[in-house]
Amino acid sequence: MCGFVSYVRTMPRTPLALPVSGRKFRELRELAGLDQAEVEVKTAERGHRVDRTRLSRIETGQVKPTVKQLAVLVAVFDVEVAAVLEPVA
Repeated sequence: MCGFVSYVRTMPRTPLALPVSGRKFRELRELAGLDQAEVEVKTAERGHRVDRTRLSRIETGQVKPTVKQLAVLVAVFDVEVAAVLEPVA
């Protein structure tokens, strides 16, 4: 997963068109026993900070994560990108 994070560090801040589920991010965070502030610290440690406000907005579906934010969040939760996608009908 670290290679993926390194790769996306060079990508622009583009919102994703993927069907990302904010609810799944929240479930992963809660399953890991982390609050939003702890996730912010862990993302910063991995080189791309996702602040609490942004994480809250991602979790509630108000915004989609950028490619960089998606990469660092799935790395923090140690899951594949597919784990946070909504099923396609």
